[in-house]
Amino acid sequence: MSVIVPARYKQLRSATELDALSIGYSSIHLASVPELDAAQQDYGVLSEGEASEWRAEWTVIGHEGRCGDPIFIDTDDEDYPVYTAEHGMGEWNPRLIAFTFSHFVQILQRLQAFAHDRDNPVRLKRHPITDSERVSFIEFIRSQSPDIDFEFWETMLETPEKT
Repeated sequence: MSVIVPARYKQLRSATELDALSIGYSSIHLASVPELDAAQQDYGVLSEGEASEWRAEWTVIGHEGRCGDPIFIDTDDEDYPVYTAEHGMGEWNPRLIAFTFSHFVQILQRLQAFAHDRDNPVRLKRHPITDSERVSFIEFIRSQSPDIDFEFWETMLETPEKT
């Protein structure tokens, strides 16, 4: 199976300046346009003779940093809903994390503001995210993507335990 990265997505991605962000132990990395074809390797593009349950309409656009799980869009929908799924489990169980790629970018921009001076576990421990910041962030997501898997985003806001 080969994956075709839609030209329209490439245009949207080119207009997105954010490539990566880190907050505490968590991070998200978006593939740049030149990296998109390579990002499909082991998902939609497999070595000869390998089988996969990966769907042809799924295009990997990046990954999260804790476990390396792919972040991907559904190219059958012009709004490009964004998903993640655990890799290495023998099957793909996608979890919707944003209704549109545009909202996904808005979420990342908001998350990047939270990440200021919290980009690693030590800094996050010194400057933990407050309950009101957490609630505000989740409500921002809920405003445009109400029926998604919020666990993904809540995990991004976890604060290391105080010792």
